Amino acid sequence: MALGTLIVGLTIAAPAAMQAFATTSGGDAIALTGEGSVRDADGDGLSPLTAGSAAATPAGLNADATTAVTIGGALVPPPIDKGSDRILRVATAGDLVTTFERMDYSFSAVQEGEPVPRVLLTRMPEDLASIDDVSVRKSVFFNVMLPLVLRVNEEVEEDRLRLLALRRDVEAGIAPSVEDQAWLADLAERYRADSDDFDTLVARVDIVPPSMALAQAAVESGWGTSEFTQRGNVLFGVITTSSNGIHGATGHVYAVYQRLIDATAGYVRTLNTHPAYIGFRALRSDLRDRDETLHGHVLMGQLQAYSELGEEYIDYIRRVIRINDLHLIDEARLTRPPLTETADLL
Repeated sequence: MALGTLIVGLTIAAPAAMQAFATTSGGDAIALTGEGSVRDADGDGLSPLTAGSAAATPAGLNADATTAVTIGGALVPPPIDKGSDRILRVATAGDLVTTFERMDYSFSAVQEGEPVPRVLLTRMPEDLASIDDVSVRKSVFFNVMLPLVLRVNEEVEEDRLRLLALRRDVEAGIAPSVEDQAWLADLAERYRADSDDFDTLVARVDIVPPSMALAQAAVESGWGTSEFTQRGNVLFGVITTSSNGIHGATGHVYAVYQRLIDATAGYVRTLNTHPAYIGFRALRSDLRDRDETLHGHVLMGQLQAYSELGEEYIDYIRRVIRINDLHLIDEARLTRPPLTETADLL
């Protein structure tokens, strides 16, 4: 055990690895870990990271696949305008801070209800830890992560709306079209369920609260500064049985991702499909049935399997949520065109 203080000013005992069950896009048996990602205000890791051969292998959900459709007279929202997504690439953390300032994009404003620009960073700046002001460093990390989480959730929400419309049609005796059947089969394969099992699919095809995702990403990636995050976009510590990845000190191979959004989508998919998180999905469905907001603080209570620390890990993530007022972003939404800023974007 080692003690370390996170940027948020909390102290927790952490073993060399925080392990949990998860899955990759290829279906490999894996675990999640926070090895080397818990950091203090100076960015020092609690446990050393061992350099290994890293191969940039794309993984995670395809966050670009969308389909629009009108079902049973109900209009499903049109496909997400890919032209409204701006891919941001900056050389340094200073450039990133300047870009956000020029866009007038601040995390505090989002917490007060302002929309989130569709700005997707592909990789964390290598010198992110060089930002001396802890509050600025945290805000920059949240500014990077929130659009990614909301973009993935937006894809999931689109699928969910179409799924719910299809279920209503089937319950009304309307047979799905050939196109709908093909889409449903693809969805069922992605979410590891039978295409005729609407109850399971509806429970799985749903969003992850942004507050929970941001807090876990902060802890698991060392606020974006861990070696694994820098080398392979490892935000949530996915372990893979594939030989293509980053070899950790414990012998695990960490799945690497082509983009930060792929890592984010992989995390959401893991919570939505793996048997270890059936309690998370059940509670989320119950909240939906009661028409309640999906708050990360509440749903985090079902992630005992995410870390070998169990309840201690849950309490810790909840404190990160509370201290940083992340509950204020659980209903945050991305901007719609033409509000998207394009400063220094590709």
